[in-house]
Amino acid sequence: MRLAVWARSPRRYWRPSAPSTRRYASASSALLSRTQPSTATRCRPRSRASSPAPTPASTKSLGSKGSNKPASTQSGRPAPAPPRSPPIARSIGPLPDQPLHRRTYMKKILLWDPRFPDRTPLVIVVSNAIATAITIDGTGAVLPEVVLGIARIGGDTGAAPDLPAIAFTVSAVPIAEGDSGTKTVTHRLSVVRNGVTGPLVANLTYTGTATAGGDYIASPASATIPAGQDYVDFTTTINSDTVAEPDETIIITATLAAYPAAVAIKTITIGNDDASIPINPGSPSGDRTASLTSRAQLPDGAAPANAGFGFPCTGLDMASDGTFWAGHGSAAPEANTGVVKLNSALTAVTAQITTAQLGLPAGSVQGVTIDDSDGSLYFILVNFTGPVTYIVHCTAAGVLISSTQIGTSMNGIAYDNQRDCLIVLYDSGNIRWQDKSAPHSVLTGVPAFAAAGSDNDQLFYDPTRKELLVTGGANNVNGTVDVYNVASSTQTLLGTITLDQCLAIEGVVRRGDDLIALSDQKTHPGSNGFNFNQVDVYANAFLPGTPSFTLANASAAEGGAAGFVLTANRNGTAGDLTGTWTAVMNGTAVAADFPAGTVPSGTWTIPNGSNATTISVTSFDDTTQESNETYGMSVSYSSAVVATGTGTINDNDAPAGSYQAESNALFARMATAPDTTRKGKIDDLIVALKNGGIWSKLDGLYVMAAHAQQPALLNWTGAKADAALVGTTPPAFTTDKGFTTDGAANYIDYGWTPAGGTSFQQNSAGMGLWINNNAAMSNGTACLSVAVSGQPIALNPRGSTGNSAYRVNQTAASGAASGRTDSRGANSVSRTAANATQMYANGAASGPAGTTASTAPVASNFLSGAGSSPLVYQAQSFGMAWMGAGLTASEHQALYDAVSTYMTAVGNQVI
Repeated sequence: MRLAVWARSPRRYWRPSAPSTRRYASASSALLSRTQPSTATRCRPRSRASSPAPTPASTKSLGSKGSNKPASTQSGRPAPAPPRSPPIARSIGPLPDQPLHRRTYMKKILLWDPRFPDRTPLVIVVSNAIATAITIDGTGAVLPEVVLGIARIGGDTGAAPDLPAIAFTVSAVPIAEGDSGTKTVTHRLSVVRNGVTGPLVANLTYTGTATAGGDYIASPASATIPAGQDYVDFTTTINSDTVAEPDETIIITATLAAYPAAVAIKTITIGNDDASIPINPGSPSGDRTASLTSRAQLPDGAAPANAGFGFPCTGLDMASDGTFWAGHGSAAPEANTGVVKLNSALTAVTAQITTAQLGLPAGSVQGVTIDDSDGSLYFILVNFTGPVTYIVHCTAAGVLISSTQIGTSMNGIAYDNQRDCLIVLYDSGNIRWQDKSAPHSVLTGVPAFAAAGSDNDQLFYDPTRKELLVTGGANNVNGTVDVYNVASSTQTLLGTITLDQCLAIEGVVRRGDDLIALSDQKTHPGSNGFNFNQVDVYANAFLPGTPSFTLANASAAEGGAAGFVLTANRNGTAGDLTGTWTAVMNGTAVAADFPAGTVPSGTWTIPNGSNATTISVTSFDDTTQESNETYGMSVSYSSAVVATGTGTINDNDAPAGSYQAESNALFARMATAPDTTRKGKIDDLIVALKNGGIWSKLDGLYVMAAHAQQPALLNWTGAKADAALVGTTPPAFTTDKGFTTDGAANYIDYGWTPAGGTSFQQNSAGMGLWINNNAAMSNGTACLSVAVSGQPIALNPRGSTGNSAYRVNQTAASGAASGRTDSRGANSVSRTAANATQMYANGAASGPAGTTASTAPVASNFLSGAGSSPLVYQAQSFGMAWMGAGLTASEHQALYDAVSTYMTAVGNQVI
């Protein structure tokens, strides 16, 4: 191809007139007819007389308009020079002095390259006013900015051959930096030679936001593609650190040294993995159910087992460009199983790799994953006839890299780019991290655990959050996806997502906050009514759902607190849940039935990690006999009503001369009848205990602060024996105070044993006393005990050093080392579990919770004023005693409130 170059004057553009153009073309033609010398020489000026007659020529500037038809073909060509000689430059001029501006002239230069004898030399026109060299070699011209255009001169001898082109096999790759050591990224630089032989050197430069020498090692400086080869591999070393920082990039630019127009670029993104991964709206916390958003039939593969029903799916992974690779399985060994590439909508198969194409035995694929470092594929192949399991590694173009036989059956596989290794799910449910270069080798220092749930099948690794998705569920039930955080060496189960309409899950990926699942319904027909293999999309499946609430109805006696239990189904929502509540006068109750005549309202909170709270509504205790009354309860969350219930106020005002049945039975047992006032006080106490849920848990209740000695020894419940006084001189009785033991020879025997309790059991046991005086007791003694050595039943609310101690079905004492300065009033202890006990003083917890294990209740009577074996006596004044089931903290408070009200009413209050 014959070319001319237009050059620009420093002051003015110049273009030759038509005669000049013909003259230059003639000069060029004459020159081309000469024999080319082997070295560069300068032609002497030729006189106009000796110039040949002008010959029409074809001249077209690439920067000008118009078109000229080609003239007659020029004869003669430059003779070939010795191979690989440098380019030859020859002057055609001096050209006729064409005035440009004052003393500015133009000159034409002819250049050609002996290495390419079939190329037409280049004709370059330059201005002698511009001191800029113009060089052209075999790869093409390097022209200064003054060049305005290139024009063909003479006949077209054909285009120059294409130059070499280079490219990286993978143009972008992410990698996690790690916390220690180094990692390497392998690059393959390929070339399309276009006829160029010999070695090709590519110069490498490193740019980007990562720091050379710190974040990575900027080497090598070049890479050579050997002669006869069309690629070269080289590596980049990434340095690990523990600094939390943004993701960084390394941009590698490769340029062929001999062909600088041949350029290739690759970007490495170093993912920061040092900042902790918070559990945020994109990471589930707790279990939830996702609702199906859309469903579509999978396309057929090239050789599907069920044509027209979608390829049999067995595994899924998503590439960085948003496309997918899926396993193409089969219920029986087939040579056409393998992997298929799907478009981003999963509606079309764009590529397919079969086991036959890879030269592998017939079988079925059970899982697939993409190696982010180079875009290659790993999949599990099961040969049913063995059975033999392989982990197959191939390129995305279908070239087999390796096939490793594994001795154990497995289903799911995923690629962990943080550790640059494989994650494998075995048929047993065990999940292991394995070396991708030696897939049979299990790695250490990484998670290794058994998957939760059952029928686990497929895996997907989320590199953004360092989370592992594990599918589960039988073919005929809604599938589940367990989400594990696997950023450290110990996995954490964040929650389970149940897919409401997806059965027979055979692959899952996370795309943003959407969950995409493959369902093998053709292989397992009838599971959900769709007899085809399908892709199910669950939009925003990883975002927290809206919690739902239920409210239980509640009731309480007048003056009592009705406890409404509000329960939340968090649906993946973490943190405290808060809202408001209000009573609604939609029943028979009115505002006057509540304190201060005000309709109650307030706020509620369900703390993080909890799913329930209790809302207490207290009513006003009037003295009017009336029917039970009701009111509504409304609970709001995020300004919307989410639950309602009904509260009931139970009237506790009996008509004159009317008492509880339990009160009447008690009155009938008293040898000295109480007067009407005392009957009311006794009845009020029984009502309060019943309303607090305590009465039914008592085996024994002995209210010794009575109006006479015989009633003071009665067991109010009637469920167990009445008490008896023991001693030559029995404990002294004081009206409305109770009994006082002398600490020497008398005590109170309650007439029944812990082993004979009904409500009092090994792991649910409670007991207590109302003590009238503030007297310290000797350490090792007790005011409520049994006649057994070691005192497995014992209560000492205040020892000689200010300590407190107790045993409730246990061999070792619990309590507090100090802090008790006053033992008057209610002193109780409860065991609520095999290893859970607590002491209470006047309704409030006293001392630390106990954890001593329980022992079986003993067969020795409860005693006050003496205990152990032989008996150790204790001087004390007792106003009340109780035994029964273990009580909660709120029940202990209610018990104290009820008894304290009675004691105050009879003049035995603690002052």
